[in-house]
Amino acid sequence: MGPFETRPLAEAARSCTWLCTLDRAIVTREVQKKLIDSVHAEVGSRSIDELEAERDEMLLGLLELRSKAEKAPATPKAAARAG
Repeated sequence: MGPFETRPLAEAARSCTWLCTLDRAIVTREVQKKLIDSVHAEVGSRSIDELEAERDEMLLGLLELRSKAEKAPATPKAAARAG
């Protein structure tokens, strides 16, 4: 979950994460440029479709790992923690 999904959860629990401070933050042009440059560096020349495909591939991989973990027999150490 990204910051826009977790923020309502944090507010509902009356806890404050780093996002709570962003409302009061003053983003200077220098900070704004650093943020934009870092996003451009991460994205590179990939299109939105390519980024969405990469995201979806990662999410499907995580779901597959989760499914395997749920089907795997519990190890004695994990069982001891659970009980």
